[in-house]
Amino acid sequence: MKVTDFLERHDQLYFWALVIRFGRNKNFRSKVNMINKDPRQVVIEKRGSLYRGRLMYELDPVMPNAGFFAVFRRLLSGLYYADEIGATPFISYSNLFLYAENDTINGTNEPFEYYFKSINKITKEEVNRANAVIQFEPKHIRLAESLNGARQLLYTVRDEYLDAMATVVKKYIHLNRVMDEYINNGITELGLTGNTVAVHCRGTDYNVGSKEHPIIVTPEDYFTILDEWVAAGRFNHIFLATDDQNCLDKFIAHYGNRLSYYKDVERAKGSEGVHFSQSKRSNHKYRLGAEVVRDAYTMAYCSGLLAGMSEVSICTRIIKRAQNTLYKEELILDKGIVLRGRTFQHK
Repeated sequence: MKVTDFLERHDQLYFWALVIRFGRNKNFRSKVNMINKDPRQVVIEKRGSLYRGRLMYELDPVMPNAGFFAVFRRLLSGLYYADEIGATPFISYSNLFLYAENDTINGTNEPFEYYFKSINKITKEEVNRANAVIQFEPKHIRLAESLNGARQLLYTVRDEYLDAMATVVKKYIHLNRVMDEYINNGITELGLTGNTVAVHCRGTDYNVGSKEHPIIVTPEDYFTILDEWVAAGRFNHIFLATDDQNCLDKFIAHYGNRLSYYKDVERAKGSEGVHFSQSKRSNHKYRLGAEVVRDAYTMAYCSGLLAGMSEVSICTRIIKRAQNTLYKEELILDKGIVLRGRTFQHK
């Protein structure tokens, strides 16, 4: 057997042989860099002989320490990418997902399906024996984010992007029965009117001012605008979604009976994000996810939105558009991005 034949049968050895042989070649290096940087340049794995002529896209958008809707937004980017390249997506969240439990939730061990209906048309075992598989890579996000312009910051989005992601939601993202009932029951119990403005107040770790995160919008910033809207008769009721108990307390003191909020929600008082919180309540991690999903869909139910820049407010606007409607009043308070300081680190 020739050495080249032996190497080609052993993928890793063949890879390193190529690197050793061509590593100093400028054209070889430029091709490797192109594959690494261009989201349309893909590496296709041949895992077996199943589904010949069909391209599979294995999608795990989870990042360590990322909140629910940061992961959700990466998921939408991945699904958008799959559609653009004509691949069949297969969603599987890793156990690094902050909301993953050790036990079965709502009849499944797949964290995405705790909340949403499965979109998978084949099994994990079949993916592992498929003839052509592409794995999700962070660079794939760039294709969707390019709709926001080449130099846009992460939290600044355009209508074109929101509409494209809303199309993805309509196609792929559907609440499962348990979550659908949970959210509808919650909205009914709050008794929200058709003239309710939703407010998202992001506190906790935003108070730290981590680099490349939005500058925090304070309750007083919201009050200035809300007081004007209420006085002008634009809205007669307020729904507040917040992860911060201190923010909630200030809103209750300021608006009293005009304010609605979910009372069965885990909130934090310090500078630690609630998604890192520990609790003795059963299925705490799953319930954290359920609570923020309910908040987002309840905000999408309202007729107005006032929010700061965050993953939750972005995804809420996407969900609203996926329901084929727009807010009659929508204002995102942008105080800028923290450009200097410490990069966020979980304690």
